[in-house]
Amino acid sequence: MMKKIIFFIAWVGILFISLIGITSVVYPSFFDRFNLSSFMLKMLILNISIIYIFIVFIKICSKLKREKDYEIKTDNGKIFVSSETIKTLIFNTLLTDPDIIIKKVETSKNYNKFNVRIFIESNSNKNIAEKSGFIQENIKKSIKSSVGVEINEVEIKVIKFITHV
Repeated sequence: MMKKIIFFIAWVGILFISLIGITSVVYPSFFDRFNLSSFMLKMLILNISIIYIFIVFIKICSKLKREKDYEIKTDNGKIFVSSETIKTLIFNTLLTDPDIIIKKVETSKNYNKFNVRIFIESNSNKNIAEKSGFIQENIKKSIKSSVGVEINEVEIKVIKFITHV
């Protein structure tokens, strides 16, 4: 945790330095006590400052990006399971059901909660709510037993419902 605080302070410092550099070029009377009369020196400071600003924005965007991999902590270390592995397990679990056609699978991670969204077409005469409940439980059990990842929510979106008369 202390390492993260130090890096945060360092990035705030870089942001502060870059803002001072841009201010010294755009509004030079602010820094009259320094002798920055050379055009080349001003352009050098401006370019370095713009690069620092760009690095800060890249770093902020990368910190705000959500992780797609699932992390499992064990006694011996950590195991990372990719979202593609979870999607493959879901496809394999639902392939055994002839009444369901899988169109798309999305996975997401919010903090330590893992969520799955499945877009399906149903070719069944059964109640769709009962069928969806069965699918949700089946997916949760399958992923928990195969990988050890606890799924918080399985959201099913039925994009097409075909009934047979």
